[in-house]
Amino acid sequence: MNVSIAEKFRLFSHTPGAACLIPGTLWTLQAFPTRLCFFHQDQRIEVILQLTGPVRLFTLEQDLEKRAVRVFGQAKEGYFRLRITAGREGFSLHAERVPTGGLATSLGTLQAKDSSLISLDMTFFEPLRKERLSLGSHKKQDWDAVQRRLDLREILPPLLYLAQHIPILETTQVVFPEEKSNAVSLLTTFFQAHCTNILVPRTTDDQHQGIAFPSVNQTLHPSALLHQAAQWARSLFLETTETQISILSHLPSEFASGRFLDASLGRFGSLDMEWASSCLRKLVIKAAISGEIPFIWPKHVRSFRIRTDRFEQGRYQKTTEPFRAEAAATYFLDHFQS
Repeated sequence: MNVSIAEKFRLFSHTPGAACLIPGTLWTLQAFPTRLCFFHQDQRIEVILQLTGPVRLFTLEQDLEKRAVRVFGQAKEGYFRLRITAGREGFSLHAERVPTGGLATSLGTLQAKDSSLISLDMTFFEPLRKERLSLGSHKKQDWDAVQRRLDLREILPPLLYLAQHIPILETTQVVFPEEKSNAVSLLTTFFQAHCTNILVPRTTDDQHQGIAFPSVNQTLHPSALLHQAAQWARSLFLETTETQISILSHLPSEFASGRFLDASLGRFGSLDMEWASSCLRKLVIKAAISGEIPFIWPKHVRSFRIRTDRFEQGRYQKTTEPFRAEAAATYFLDHFQS
C-alpha cells in the first residue's frame, strides 16, 4: 500500500518580464528575451544577452525538482536554453543550448555546456526534507493561465513546495488567524494580493487591486510572508505540535481529494496520506520514536486497520485507543470506518 504523487513542479510563463524566486535563496530572477535581472531588496545584477528578436516561444521555467530556473527560446541566431542555479558562492549560469557560434553575454561568450559564475555573498538554503502535496489537479503549470483560473488546487501544492526551498526568516508578526473556517477565501485573497508573477511574494499589492487582506507590516520580509502562508495552508491537512497531531481537522470541502507525502510529524516521525470524498483512505506512518503517537483523528473515523507489513492481514483498532509505535517501524493504515 503505497501513496505516490506523479506530478512534478515545473512552473513556467511565456510572458517577457516574468519573474520567480531562485530556489535556495531570497533572490528573484526577472527574465526578458535579451536581459536577465537578479534582484533582492536594494541589490540588482543584470546580464545582457546579445540576441535578436522577436524571440519565439520565450519561456521562464522555475524547476523546483532540480532547484533551478531556466530561460529559453528561439532567437534569430538560433535556439538557446540557460539554466540558473544557486550555491554558496553565488549564481551559476549554465549554457545548456546556445546558437551556433555561442551566445554573447555581458559575462562573456558562452558555448554549449559552458558555465559562468556570478559571485555573491548571500544566504543559501537547502531543505532537510521535501513534503509534497497534491490536490488532484493535473493541468499544465502555465502560470499565466493558473493566475486566471485562480484554483487553489493548482496553487497550494507548488506554494508549499517552494516555501521549503527558500531561507526561513524569523518574525514575530502573525498574519494568518487561528480560525480556519474561511480558509479558501483567505488563501485566495492572499494569492491575489501578496503574490505576483510566479509565486513571488510581496508585502504590498503594487497592482492596487483594492483587495482586502489582514494588515501586513511593511517591515516583514516577503519571503517570511510566503512561509506563513505555506504553514497555515499545511495546517488544513496536518497540524503538528509537541503534544498532538491533527489529521484533516480543518479540511475544506474544496479539497475533498488529495495526497500528502513525507509530511513531518516532528519528533514522532513522518507520514504519507491519501484522502478522497473528504474521507481518509490510506496512511503510512514511519515512526521515529518508541511510544505513543498522539493522533487526533478526523471526526468521521471510529476505527481502522493497521498492519506492519503490506501483505499481512492486520488488525483493527479503534481511534479511542492509543496509537503505539516502535522506532524505525512502518505502519500501514487503511479501512477507515465511521
